[in-house]
Amino acid sequence: DGSRELLHSKLDHVKVEAGDLLLSDTWGGGGCGDPLERDADKVKFDVDAGLVSREGARRYGVVIDESGAVDATATAALRSGMASDRGPVPLFDRGFTSIEELKALCLAETQMGDEKRRGPVAARAAKPPRLMRAAERAYATVREGIVRGAFVSGARLTEQELALAAGVSRTPVREALRRLHAEGLVHFEPNHGAVVALFEPEDAEEIFELRALLEPISARRAAERAGVRTIDELRALAKQQMLEATRRLPGQIARIGELNDRFHRLIQEAAASPRLSKTLAGLIEAPLILRTFGQYTAHELRRSADQHLELVQAIEARDPIWAHGIMRAHILAGRATYVRSRQLSQQPQRRGTPSP
Repeated sequence: DGSRELLHSKLDHVKVEAGDLLLSDTWGGGGCGDPLERDADKVKFDVDAGLVSREGARRYGVVIDESGAVDATATAALRSGMASDRGPVPLFDRGFTSIEELKALCLAETQMGDEKRRGPVAARAAKPPRLMRAAERAYATVREGIVRGAFVSGARLTEQELALAAGVSRTPVREALRRLHAEGLVHFEPNHGAVVALFEPEDAEEIFELRALLEPISARRAAERAGVRTIDELRALAKQQMLEATRRLPGQIARIGELNDRFHRLIQEAAASPRLSKTLAGLIEAPLILRTFGQYTAHELRRSADQHLELVQAIEARDPIWAHGIMRAHILAGRATYVRSRQLSQQPQRRGTPSP
């Protein structure tokens, strides 16, 4: 449709359908940014993980010696020569009509074959959603519908309709509803069955209070445990959210809500505490969070994204106290926006002033 989007990985954060035209804008070695400015240790990590060949590392100006270590002297000399020879960083555009052609470019840029590829992109391609276990698919379908507002608060959830929507039998749907009930997203009412939970003002206050207590703990643990790959993914999500916050295109709130959800869930994974993650599951994914984003001003949207970026810095710096403080401030800022929007909604309309 002519729109352009900055992707921090060519295959992440993009949904492709038949007939879509994909444009790849990249610098010599691939990725977003100057390849010669990429941290040499991160390139080495990719080589060790089998994501980039040793020869492919040289496209980033990084020399890996026979022992597998970064040759700092040779790397500095190679990067200096490459920067001098190339002049300004060249850009190129290419059109693609299928995802397979785009994948082929990614493989060519890293100078590797399909059999050597590893990592999240390859894993997602190898395990399409239709192969998910039936109960997991039912759970994911219903949870997504609740979080995104397709199933509104108070709506009755019938097993038959949910089974059709998820493409499973009714037994996995029952298991999914029990999990969602444990997370607080679904209630069971006599003679009505499963109903999407209602979020009253008192519920909202409790949710923000619990998040302000528990999520900083997750952030602190993440600062002590997150791996390099997780930190890179968190940074990519935060940068994409900042981009969405500044350009304000149609569908902005839904996209920001999804990025925010993925960011906070990844923090929980990095914290490596199953008990804490289970406790927070119904809090960070509540429909209340998405509705609150709809009340954010442009400044508040940018502030939220900026707090995510600062949180990534704290985690990368391995500073648990900094990460704890930023996450708490982030949650309390969201609470302040909710309180402000609620107060505005309760104010009587002035005569002649249309309702929003």
